[in-house]
Amino acid sequence: MTPRLKPLAHQIVVVTGAAGGVGRAVAREAASAGARLVLVGGDGAALTRVAGELAAGGARAVIVEADASEPDDARRVAQVADATYGGFDTWVATAPTALAGAALATGPAEQRRIFDRVYWSAAHGAIEAARHLRRRGGAIVVVGGGVAERALAETAPYAAARGAIAAFVGGLRRELAAERAPVSVTLVRPSAVDGPGDAARLDDAISAYDPALVARAALFAAEHPRRTLVVGAGGHAADLVDRIAPGLGGGLARRMARAVPHRDTSLALEAQLHPGAAAAIALGTGLIVAGLAWALARVGEGAAPGEAGPVDRRWQAWRAARPMRAERAAAHPMSRPRPPITRH
Repeated sequence: MTPRLKPLAHQIVVVTGAAGGVGRAVAREAASAGARLVLVGGDGAALTRVAGELAAGGARAVIVEADASEPDDARRVAQVADATYGGFDTWVATAPTALAGAALATGPAEQRRIFDRVYWSAAHGAIEAARHLRRRGGAIVVVGGGVAERALAETAPYAAARGAIAAFVGGLRRELAAERAPVSVTLVRPSAVDGPGDAARLDDAISAYDPALVARAALFAAEHPRRTLVVGAGGHAADLVDRIAPGLGGGLARRMARAVPHRDTSLALEAQLHPGAAAAIALGTGLIVAGLAWALARVGEGAAPGEAGPVDRRWQAWRAARPMRAERAAAHPMSRPRPPITRH
């Protein structure tokens, strides 16, 4: 069953990690579109500041200090949304703070902590959202991370959790589709996000994208069913280069990061949000190239087999006139030798 999603102005949106860069950007964009909000995070003071900022602009938001990686807390968030607004329409799970940890240097207990915090913060919330939305319909949007495909130095456990989230989102989508539940499940995959507290650059290996771009993708998915939305193609281009020539992708990514360390636009995202316009541009470009090829082919028309065409004849005439041009240049007054200048 194809989900029918409401306009944001008529939605109640749950945002986990709302005090972080991406979560805060999602909350701001949703509030500006007229949505009512449930802001979730572990820092109550930070949530209060975000809610106060949104309330000053006329938005309505309720805060829930909770750890989304705990199933009881995820359930409590849904209960608060039910008690305050009568339910919710979209659940946006944003990335928790990027956690560094080398595979060889980090102990099993720490690796488990990193994995549990990252993976379950998305999984528990998505499961709780699915239980509610399978009856009324809506959208589940999970913000993943590009490091799932291309782990940076000191991020192996974190990247493993990100890869697990991508697999979980795909499995949840298939389960809901098998039930014909009117729920859209979207994975948003930013190459990297700029700003503290997000799944951001742990080194200078890749260019970072503005959190507002990720928020735009997430809220687009809240209104339009999509399987995956990619924000930024830089990290994915490096992945492709690494597959073709192992070891070169990292150097390419570093050079891109030095050239453009911060990006506030993503052509890859625009093409996904507006596929019709992207297809029209691609078609127009193809027609232009075909027209040029046809025009060049016409230039040589009219020549018999083995005979030079008009372009070839002009080239031959130009080459044949070289001696004449050299003679004229030698006879030019400016080319004659001048008498030496004597200085006293």
